[in-house]
Amino acid sequence: MLTNTDFVAGALALIGVPACAYGVDGTVMAANAELVTLLGRDPCGLGVDKLFTLHVREASVARLATATPGARWDTYLTPASGHYFAVQAWVKPLPAGADIEGATIVFNDISDVRRDQRALHNALLENQAILDSAVLGISVVEEGRNLHCNTKMEELFGYPPGGMNNLSVQAFYADKAAWQAARAETMRDFMAGRINVSEYELVRRDGTAFWARLSGRPFDLAHPRGRSVWLVDDITARREAAEAVSRARDELEVRVLERTAELAGANALLQGEIIERRQAEARVHHMAYHDSLTGLPNRALLSDRLDRAMLNARRSQRQLAMMFIDLDRFKTINDSLGHMTGDQLLKEVANRLCCAVRASDTVARLGGDEFVVLLPGIAGAGEASAVAEQIIAALDESFPLEGRHLHITPSIGICIYPDDGADVATLMRNADTAMYHAKATGRNNYKYFQPVMNEAAAQHFELESNLRNALARDQFSLTYQPIMDIGTRRLHAMEVLLRWRRNEQDLVLPDCFIPIIEENGLIVPIGEWVIRQACEQSMAWLRAGFMPVPLAVNLSARQFMHGGLVASVRRILDETGIDPALLEFEITETALMQHGEQTQEILEQINAMGIRLSIDDFGTGYSSLAYLKRFPVKKIKIDRAFIKDLANSAEDRAIVAAIIALSGSLQLSVVAEGVENEGQYALLQRNGCQFAQGFLFSEPASHEEARLLLPRRDAVLAGV
Repeated sequence: MLTNTDFVAGALALIGVPACAYGVDGTVMAANAELVTLLGRDPCGLGVDKLFTLHVREASVARLATATPGARWDTYLTPASGHYFAVQAWVKPLPAGADIEGATIVFNDISDVRRDQRALHNALLENQAILDSAVLGISVVEEGRNLHCNTKMEELFGYPPGGMNNLSVQAFYADKAAWQAARAETMRDFMAGRINVSEYELVRRDGTAFWARLSGRPFDLAHPRGRSVWLVDDITARREAAEAVSRARDELEVRVLERTAELAGANALLQGEIIERRQAEARVHHMAYHDSLTGLPNRALLSDRLDRAMLNARRSQRQLAMMFIDLDRFKTINDSLGHMTGDQLLKEVANRLCCAVRASDTVARLGGDEFVVLLPGIAGAGEASAVAEQIIAALDESFPLEGRHLHITPSIGICIYPDDGADVATLMRNADTAMYHAKATGRNNYKYFQPVMNEAAAQHFELESNLRNALARDQFSLTYQPIMDIGTRRLHAMEVLLRWRRNEQDLVLPDCFIPIIEENGLIVPIGEWVIRQACEQSMAWLRAGFMPVPLAVNLSARQFMHGGLVASVRRILDETGIDPALLEFEITETALMQHGEQTQEILEQINAMGIRLSIDDFGTGYSSLAYLKRFPVKKIKIDRAFIKDLANSAEDRAIVAAIIALSGSLQLSVVAEGVENEGQYALLQRNGCQFAQGFLFSEPASHEEARLLLPRRDAVLAGV
């Protein structure tokens, strides 16, 4: 017999979708095949709540209790596999004819719909994340209003999240006219099927303006008036940079135009400047290799030519000669007549040297009064001798300068390549050595270099080295030569002379060592020692009962101009106690003429001490009579060069007579040096010379021998 349950099951089978029927006790009494398949089991006999997954079970049971027929809701079923299905459930009454109480639940499988919904939701979240992380503002616009935008868009315009939704796009523009112009431009591009790209100055929520680049396109190009999407980028910094570049470009263009105008003006002078620069470079090159005073080649150019001349000499198996020329007593002319006269004389000498040598020879000036002549390609020393004689002859004639006729002579040293040296330095050194030997042997001649000359130079060096310790080793001594009264032939004074004995047997002559100590400056301490020793000796004679006479001490030019001379002399006078009238300083003409007003001041200070002053070697220098009148000198010493041939030379007699007459007119005493015979003595006496000094009376003597010439004090007092 067909039961109510069977009737209900048959009715469920006709539904076609998963369904079941349950009684008033909540137990499933029938289920169709679709539900059994969905669940993977037969739910009959189970509580209806067991059909639902645990997390929705309570809510689903509550819905069943209150549901009215036709009510629908979404829920989840739990199949035997443990997975759950999304379904839509609704309650229906049991089929008509069923004679039991209960209800029918129909389930519609919506798992695919839910899966699609989740996928859509995730896609929307991803798109929103992409939009929010974009560096550009993105906005969806429709009918002039902002429907939606990303976070960057809100940040650009200063709105809170969601604050721009449904906002009119006109709010982004400074005024309505700007918005209408932008809208018209956008519509033209959209109607033409183009994307609109433009730059506008937009306004933020707080009213501040910024420049933005907008790029927009319709969602559907076929409907240009529909919804559109826009990209917005803040380009304020770029615009400012572009404007700065534009301003800089404009300024640069202005400067370029100005500079172009300047260059156009300068271009006219450019050729002249180039020519002037080339001329200046030529002058600089000439100055680098030529002497500025004479225009002759200098040391650098001479060295270059000498190198080439030596190379050619080696190739041609010939010789070359180098001449080192020094002008005799040029310093005297330069000091007495001034540097301008000296420079003019050097120019004239350079011209005569160039005329005296061959066309292939080189005349160079090393500096001062030193010249070098290079004779390349000579066959032998005879050619060099011929040129040297021509040079001496060329300089023999006087030089008329500034109303004067000046005379100058050369001392020439010659060395031959390759015999006397194989390099520039050796040839220069050996030619210089030979020149000094020519000067030492009388000047106005030439000498060829000999190896023995270097030995003399070594001896000179040895002398200088020994002199530096001679004073400390007590190797110096003084001698005294009498100065006699020509009228009475009695002792008038004594000249103090310095002697150097290196050892017991080796007495060095003054002519050998005096020039050395003058050159190296030792003359200052040694000269002070001489003054002190002379003063102490005079006081010793006085204490021994002798009547001392004035002592004449020589002062060199270097010693005279030394700054401490006056103080040193004053100290010696104070410490020895000598009467200044017993001290006399002899100074050469050259020393007196060197420094003008300074010389005058020093002489006056010495004279104020009571010390007598005399001019030594008078007639060998270039004295100014005006200075001679002004200087506080008391005595003139005629150089021995004018006394030597006095008996045989009318010129010397005339010079001596003139000096004596000049001295008399200036009320100066006169001493003749180098008197060696009675004939000279008689001539001097006839010409009125007051005093004489020389071997006729006595050679320089030691202080013991000189004491014998002094009168005793007691005899003088007794009138003997």
